[in-house]
Amino acid sequence: AKVSADEFPAFSYQKLIELFYDNTKMRFTSISRSNEAQLGFLANKLMDGCRIGCISNTQGAIIMTKDFLFLDRNYKALGSEDIIRNLDSNEPILMYLSDKNLRKVLFYQYKTAIERSKENDTEFTFEEIMRGCNLSESETSVALRLMQNAHLNEVYMDQKIKKYIFSYSNALYALAIYKLVELLTEDPVWTVVRDTSIISDYAFYE
Repeated sequence: AKVSADEFPAFSYQKLIELFYDNTKMRFTSISRSNEAQLGFLANKLMDGCRIGCISNTQGAIIMTKDFLFLDRNYKALGSEDIIRNLDSNEPILMYLSDKNLRKVLFYQYKTAIERSKENDTEFTFEEIMRGCNLSESETSVALRLMQNAHLNEVYMDQKIKKYIFSYSNALYALAIYKLVELLTEDPVWTVVRDTSIISDYAFYE
């Protein structure tokens, strides 16, 4: 089946649910054994906050939730720990993203940009951001500098008025970091998981 670009993320998500289903022994006994009913029930479990995942000892890991999934191809591989040590040069980004006022600006810009256009990056003025986020002038100035440092805003002058362009593409990565933090701090409820460090039984076929 071929789908449009707008449909592709949801299409891929559904295909991954089907792959989990096809490759696991897990079946729900309280409903019909038909594939359609089983897949529907699994999808509903995800929507209710459960997770499904496979953490391999040799070829990475994949985790799915109701609105987010990630695949790491070299988790547990020799050398995969280097990312931790090599974070030094990018460590400030994590501090920027945890700043309270940056998050206010990011929240405001992201929400407003979606309301205006989902196709084009949106530009804002300093005063607009200051009012929209209910920040002081100095707080707004610092937050916008952090937004630039985190590559979430670009700046240009338009007839002597400074404009801040919100970057949709980079906001995607910031939101992914926030979602991973949420996953890290939540107590997980697994529908199916293959991870011998969590559960000794294999949910997947050997």
